[in-house]
Amino acid sequence: MTTSATYSFNPSLGEITLYSYQLIGVRPSAVLQEHMEAARMATNMMLSNWSNRGVNLWAVDLVTVPLVQGQSTYTVDSNTVVMLDAYISTTTGSQTTDRIIMPISRTEYASYPNPQQQGFSTVYWFDRLLSPSITLWPVPDGTSAQTISYYAVRQIQDANLVGGQTLDIPYLWMEAFADNMAY
Repeated sequence: MTTSATYSFNPSLGEITLYSYQLIGVRPSAVLQEHMEAARMATNMMLSNWSNRGVNLWAVDLVTVPLVQGQSTYTVDSNTVVMLDAYISTTTGSQTTDRIIMPISRTEYASYPNPQQQGFSTVYWFDRLLSPSITLWPVPDGTSAQTISYYAVRQIQDANLVGGQTLDIPYLWMEAFADNMAY
């Protein structure tokens, strides 16, 4: 038995779009420019939907930010959809200790009588605005070198039909993508 011994199947968005049109009975020669423009919009809407549903777990990045004494709020990349887990790393000498911190809601954060109280941060509030941020409580007290690390589910990259661009999705999601496009 002879196999290809390759793992490089990664069709362009244009190829997947033509395949999706074929699934619904539209021949490639019948596809017009407006079909492709509609497909680009549909593709990005579908990727947005997938990001909002959290199915894009292949797009998880570990982000580490140094903490500053007295600073409670830190900016988060605007392509962050949700934060999965967060922990504070404290370094004393050559010893680093990691401690999980838990998420809280806006309402819970607003209920704290002294939001500027300093100490070892135990909770965070992820504010999902156009310019998202993370707010820690208690506010870092600077007693030792600390960083916050969190796993961020990021938005899937935009899909474009120019230059043979491929999608920011893994091989295992190609069929689901094509079927959703056909839908």
